[in-house]
Amino acid sequence: TSRFMLKVAAVLVVAGAVLVFYVNALRRAPGPLPVAMRVFAYTTAAFAGALVIAGLVTAGSPSRAHLARLDQQRLRDLVSVQQKIVNYWEAKGELPASLDQLRVDVEGYSPEQDPASGDAYGYGTTGLTSFELCANFALKDSEAARSLIWRPAGSSTVWNHEAGHYCFARTIDPTRHPVRKSQAP
Repeated sequence: TSRFMLKVAAVLVVAGAVLVFYVNALRRAPGPLPVAMRVFAYTTAAFAGALVIAGLVTAGSPSRAHLARLDQQRLRDLVSVQQKIVNYWEAKGELPASLDQLRVDVEGYSPEQDPASGDAYGYGTTGLTSFELCANFALKDSEAARSLIWRPAGSSTVWNHEAGHYCFARTIDPTRHPVRKSQAP
């Protein structure tokens, strides 16, 4: 990606400048640095500092990256919960009344929890085939954060969200997810 290439270029420029400086330092006679070398050293240091600042502005702060990773995990968890709900629908022909019902009816299932607070994710039915999944997000899913936030591969489902408490409305299409005949109630 372009971010990776910029990081590689920054490392190469800084390493090259340090190498040139020290090779020249080894070749010269002891004593004070010539004016050209001092100018080169200060210019290189200023350029390296500008690269670090540009990197922080472009990539965001480490705390913002941490918040984005937490939002990433929340999205992964919601995708997993959604899949379990769809599987439940296909097996039973109805939506679970709660996420706890999934835990009771699906062997080995332990409901996902928010990675930061440990709270359960929100879930509620809004119709016979529709439901909502809710979570508290740290960041708005903006263009700046989008590159940091994971998207389900091949997913046509929209996972855009605002910062704070946000609910995703979902509807199961019975023609796409039919109830399995052998397990229908």
